[in-house]
Amino acid sequence: MRLQSASMLIQLSEKRLPDDMKLEKYHVSQMGPLGPALTEAWAVAQYAGVDGKVEKLLFEGLQVKRDIKTAADIVKVFNQLGITSEKYAEMQSNFMVKALIARQDNLVEKMKVHGTPSFYVSGKYHINNASLAQDDYDTYAEDMANLVLFLLNKPL
Repeated sequence: MRLQSASMLIQLSEKRLPDDMKLEKYHVSQMGPLGPALTEAWAVAQYAGVDGKVEKLLFEGLQVKRDIKTAADIVKVFNQLGITSEKYAEMQSNFMVKALIARQDNLVEKMKVHGTPSFYVSGKYHINNASLAQDDYDTYAEDMANLVLFLLNKPL
């Protein structure tokens, strides 16, 4: 499945879940030379409340235009959203941002994530993406949402 398709499938699946259900996204620091900088950027974006906008811009810069090559290029994404380089640097050293980074790294290690996208439910169940119908986006999204709901309602 192409990355752009994976992103769209995640959005379609999320729309099928109940409103009170939250999908949390994390970055995997161990993936690629910009891994740690992107994990930090994701934590800054979450802290600043711009994660939805940053996600789209980072995807475009990394996967489509391929013009994000350095940590400085990542900061430029935040500049596009009105966050100055100074404000970004300030947020990098914020305790909450550091805690978000540690949480991401700890969960990736605990869940033994080796590839993306990876989906986990309640920190207990790892969804095998290949086991879901791949016929079309809507069927995949429906199957994903149904499986997540099933696992959430499964007695411990």
